[in-house]
Order: sequence, then structure tokens, then C-alpha cells
Amino acid sequence: MRLSSLIGMGALLATSQALVACGDSDTNGDNNGGSSGSGGSSTSGAGGTKTGGTTSGGAGASQGGGGAAGTFSMSGKAGMNTGGMAEGGMGGEPATECTKDLDCFDDFNGCTDEKCMAGKCEHVPNTAPCTDNNDCTDDICSDGTCKSTNNTATCDDKNTCTDADKCTDGACKGTPNTSACDDLTACTTGDKCTDGACKGTLDAVACPACNTADNLIKNCDFSMMLDNWATNIAFDGGQANQTVVNERDVLNITAGGPAYGVQPRQEAVPLEQGFKYEIGVVAGASVPRTVQFWMVQNGGAYTPYSNNGPGPKGSYLLNLTPEMKPFSYSFLMTFPDDPAAKFEIDAGGDGTYPSDVYFDDAYLRKVKCALPADCDDGNPCTDDACDADTGKCTWTNNTAPCTDDKNDCTVDVCKAGACGHDAKPNTTACDTDKQACSVEACDMGVCKVTDDSLCSCSYDDECDDANPCTNDTCLGGLGVSGGGGAGGAPSGPGKCKHADNTDSCADSNICTVNNKCNAGSCDTGTNVCFDCNTKDNLIKNCDFTTNLDNWFAGFFGGNGSGTAADGMMVINITASGSDPYMVQPLQDNLLLTDGVTYTLKFNAYSDSERDAVVAVTQSVDPYAGVSGPQLFHLTKEMQQFSFEFTANAPPAKIKLEFDLGGTANNPVVPNTVYIDNVFLAPKL
Repeated sequence: MRLSSLIGMGALLATSQALVACGDSDTNGDNNGGSSGSGGSSTSGAGGTKTGGTTSGGAGASQGGGGAAGTFSMSGKAGMNTGGMAEGGMGGEPATECTKDLDCFDDFNGCTDEKCMAGKCEHVPNTAPCTDNNDCTDDICSDGTCKSTNNTATCDDKNTCTDADKCTDGACKGTPNTSACDDLTACTTGDKCTDGACKGTLDAVACPACNTADNLIKNCDFSMMLDNWATNIAFDGGQANQTVVNERDVLNITAGGPAYGVQPRQEAVPLEQGFKYEIGVVAGASVPRTVQFWMVQNGGAYTPYSNNGPGPKGSYLLNLTPEMKPFSYSFLMTFPDDPAAKFEIDAGGDGTYPSDVYFDDAYLRKVKCALPADCDDGNPCTDDACDADTGKCTWTNNTAPCTDDKNDCTVDVCKAGACGHDAKPNTTACDTDKQACSVEACDMGVCKVTDDSLCSCSYDDECDDANPCTNDTCLGGLGVSGGGGAGGAPSGPGKCKHADNTDSCADSNICTVNNKCNAGSCDTGTNVCFDCNTKDNLIKNCDFTTNLDNWFAGFFGGNGSGTAADGMMVINITASGSDPYMVQPLQDNLLLTDGVTYTLKFNAYSDSERDAVVAVTQSVDPYAGVSGPQLFHLTKEMQQFSFEFTANAPPAKIKLEFDLGGTANNPVVPNTVYIDNVFLAPKL
């Protein structure tokens, strides 16, 4: 509160209550202390004394009510209270008692000195040098503030298109020159300094103007600053400032985070199913680097619509250099209409920071088809057609043959737009064991031996039907099970028999365990795998559908390789190192909240039995644990593992690590570990 307000308040209290310098006593009700009278050091604004009620001290002021300044020790002093609540009066800036300069508090104003004068602290204006961080002003303290005077010193305006830079009216200004320059874009030729700026002649062939009626991107050239473009562009550890300079969007990136961690974008862009689109931008960066570029669903599963590029999830990759250059791609919209899709550039991820990314002339244009070939959706189970009048593609499901699943007992035919593998009728002839002497027929989509009476054999191994759910024996062979004749001598050629068993078996799905044979077939057991793609999962690319994106297969003293295969992370270890961390696949840049309990679960197995350590830790030295390390035993069979932990004061950057090294945990080297379906989220 300003001092003048406090003085006025004190005067108001004095008028309304007719109080004197000291507060009145009151033994039954509330009492407001009196306002400052003559400013005596012992009574300035002192509160009244009260028994059994609430006492508010008087509204004191550091300069007393019209008299000499009251002392700090009594100004706005709280009233004495017995059995009730005491509240101090409202004072202005207190005067401070002192005996020397060092007793006085610092007002953090470089243009005043703290002095003890006659027992009271004063802030005395000085004439010290000061600065307003402008080279074109001379600065000195005056009347307690920093006063600036424009100068005419030489300076540097950082503009190659000006010479003889000199301070004028408090700013650095130069004289425009006409030297050759580079405006850092391949879209212009004959770059030359003009009116203090580097300008070139637009090459309309190399970079056509984006301001056309068919462009679906609004404010495509940033002539209206950031209108229609998102201004909140940093996520999950990414940090960047966004400004428009010379009608270009310039991102000053100080931290990347994940690829989408810095995300300039335009939302609510309409896409219509059945049309081809051209998408492009002119872009560059202060350091050579790659960014992702695409059209994507704005929410939900963030489905990528432009998914025919070489980048993650089919995104396009812009290989940027300091010289801006045009990039152009095309895609076919096969998804249902989306009136509010997102035009997105993912400029985060690994890189050199701080650095800049800049882009201009963005466009998205609908292109009409002319021929059925323009409508190829890459699906053999649809017939592609082009409507010549509307230029729109349509797709009709067909029943054409499709990918062979190598099963004699299924029909590989398109069904409802996808390749189906329906079972052939039972008793359809088939041949799995490749033995000409047996008869096989389909049974519920599985090829089984129905008659092996034509087979002659001598030993059991000649009867192998390649079915783990049958026990294959040669009955009547050379002294083997069921041999005829006295003393086990054979009575003639043996016959193959295939008796159903109830053994454990393995189906084609690594995720099912405890499978049992039943009626000659392998019945699926328990599925230990789970779907990790939930909206609360903090792990990106949790099921490795986009290779090892967002993952790092680290070897820190160990050796080997990390890849993604069949939707799993595969870590092949050829040298384990001495400690677990020396083989460490991980995901970084996770954001956790202190004190929140999290659930971590995943699937894993190994080609040899071994142990593995899993932990959530800091990403940087000292790599403190956010969760305690957990030890799991891996077998040759897929398992689901999980544990819970409460986050312990995590810093901004956290990583999840699988510590697969160490001699103790690797009894057999080389070995291979398989990891899938990694899930980390707050406990429900």
C-alpha cells in the first residue's frame, strides 16, 4: 500500500473515532487504536489494550499524523490482547531504527545508498553509473532512478545490408547499402541489399506463391503474423520461442524433448476421403538437421493421414540446411472425412540446441484424380475407381485371391476389404506330412492324418507327421513297439500310427503359454501379452510398431545390437560387461510427478534363462533412482512382469531403463532378450 494511502487512512480513523495518539482501552468490545498524533516515538499508532475481544492497532504511518516520523518499533504496533486476537494496525513503509549504515535494509535500488541518519534509516539518492542495457544511451543515477540520455556512439545493428552504423534517437541505425547478400532461401535469385534488407527475385517455378484459392492452409506466408497458427508449440520437455521475422515463422529451440516436443502447426484443416493431396513447405534450420512433417488426426489416436513417407508412422522427413528450400509430397486420403485435421511439423527430438528452425509458404491442395491408377490405395482387396466428374476416388471391396497363409486347409480370399483365411470344408484333401502312403484331410482348418494303413515302416522315426500333438509309432516294425512274432521278431512290415496326446505344445503366438494338445491339435492357453496403447501410457512406441523410435539401445561397456522385429525390441548381447547398466535399452524424456504412485508392466523373454534389472531413474548424473531397481527372471517363455512405485522427487527428465548387462545376470553369452508392450502410467 502506498504511504499516502496509509496517511489518509490514519486521518480518516482519527476523524471518525476522535481518537488521540494512544489507543483507548475497552474491556467489553473491539477497539481500534488511535492514529498517529504528534508522531512521538513511543506512541505513534500504538494499538489499544483489550481484554476478551479483538484489538486492531491503529493505522500508523512512518511519518506520524502530521508530526515527526514515528519510530519503526512502534509504527503500526499490534494492540495488546488478553484472551482474544490481536491484529496490528496498517502502517506505511516503516522507518528503521539504526546506529550505523549496515543496520539499514537494502531497497535493491542501485541509485540509492542506505544511510543511518539521526538514528533513522534513509535511502539517499546517488549519482552512480547505471545501465538500461542500451548501447545507444549514456546512463547515470539521478533523483534515485536511472536516467538515460541518447548518445551518438558507433554501434553494430547486426545487419549486413547497412554501413556506418551509428546511434540515433537511442537506437542503432545504419545507412542502407546495395551489396550482394544471401536471404537464405532457394526461392529467390539475384539477392541484393535494398532499403536495408536482403531481397531477391522470387523464382515462381521453384517456389510458387502459396496464396492461391485452392490452398487449404490459412495465412500460409505469415503475412498476418501467427494468425491461424498455434502459439503453444512446446510439449513434454520441448522448449522454444516462436516469432515471425520477415514473414517467416522462426522457432528458437532451446530443448527438443521428443520429436513432437516442439510442434508448430495449423489445426482445423479439412480433409476429404477419396482425394489426393499435395502438401509442401519451404523450410530451413540454423544447423543441418531433420524434422518430421505430416497431416495427422488432431486428437484421439492421432492417426497419421499422410502415411506414405519414410519417417516414423509414414511421416515425411525434411532434411534442413541453413538455406531454405522447398519440400513437396502427395498422399491419398483413404480415411473417413476429417473436417479438423492437423498440419504439423515436429521440430523437437535430438539436435543441437539452442538452434533455429524456420519455414514459410505452407500449402495443402486437393488434387482430382483422372485415372483409376491415381486411386491406388495399396489394398489388393479393393477395386480402385475414379469418378471423372468429381475427381474423387472410390474403393469397392472384392473377393480376389490374397496373401497365401501356407495352410492347405484355408481359403485365401478377400473378405470385407481385408485378406481372409476361412477354413475349407472338413474332409477336404490336404498334405502336411508329405508322406505319400498316408491319407490326410482338413478338420476345422487343420490338416490331419485320417488313414495311414498304406504306410509301411521299420522304425518310429519314419512315422513323424510333424505334429507335436501326436505320438508317432511304427507298429509291427523291427522289434519296436507293437512288434509281432515270438521274442519280438517282426511278423512283417510295420504300420505307422499317430495317437493323439495331451502334451504341452507351442502355437504360432509367442504370447500364449501353457498350451496343451487336444484331439491332435494345439489348444491356445493363456495370453500373457496385453495392449499397451492406452491414452494414459507415458511410454511412446510402446509396442515397437515403428521400429525403435523413441528408444535407445544403449551399450555402455557391453556390446551387441538392438533392433525391432515382429513388434518387439530385440537386444542381442555379445558382451555383457561387468555391471547391469552396461547393456541398457531405455526411453528418455519421461515426465513424472513427485509423490504419485505409478504402475510399470511389460512382456519379456530370453533365448536362455537369465535375470534382468528394470528401473526408473534420473536421465543425468547422479542418475538417482525414482523407483527402486527391480530384478526379474527371464525364461524362454514370454511372461508379463509388473511392479508399482511412488515417484521420489523426480527432476524434469526421467528415463525407464532395462539393465541387461553384468556377468552375474548373464550366465550364457551371447544371449538375446525380447521386450514388448511397455506400459507406465499413474496407478488407477
